[in-house]
Amino acid sequence: MRRDYIEYLIVLLENVRNNLREQKIKTKFDLTEWVNKNECGTTACAIGHAALDPLFQKRGLRLMWEDPSPIKSKIIKSPDDIDRLYDKKKYGDPAYSYIYFYIKYGDLENFDAVKSFFRFQRPGIASILFSVSSYPSNNKSLRNVIARLKYLLKYGEDRLYNKFR
Repeated sequence: MRRDYIEYLIVLLENVRNNLREQKIKTKFDLTEWVNKNECGTTACAIGHAALDPLFQKRGLRLMWEDPSPIKSKIIKSPDDIDRLYDKKKYGDPAYSYIYFYIKYGDLENFDAVKSFFRFQRPGIASILFSVSSYPSNNKSLRNVIARLKYLLKYGEDRLYNKFR
């Protein structure tokens, strides 16, 4: 496991949380948030925020979206790129009625990409950390994602897996 990447991700996510507090915006961070913007202004789930970070981007982590006409993948480089997509959807452009985002690292996608990027050894760790189905329905907050990341650093993959699978 890349401890340095996990430590950096924790700082990144804590900064997202702190920025929301400083702006006095009610935090409504949700792992399910891929298609609709939250009222707090966040536009991605936890791993989506990682993929928008320049340091992680330099190391090959990507947030992608599929352009439906014609279908091809495009890289999202910043929250501004997401804003432009949502504007097209909001103003009724039929080509943007459904926007599909995904994570990419090398030739891998989604949880396989996350597993490889962070060099997790145990299958299922990426899903336990970042999948909406791994959290209770009333507990999909940024604070809880950060807590699981800290638990991973403190106790390792095996204990995280056994506790949250």
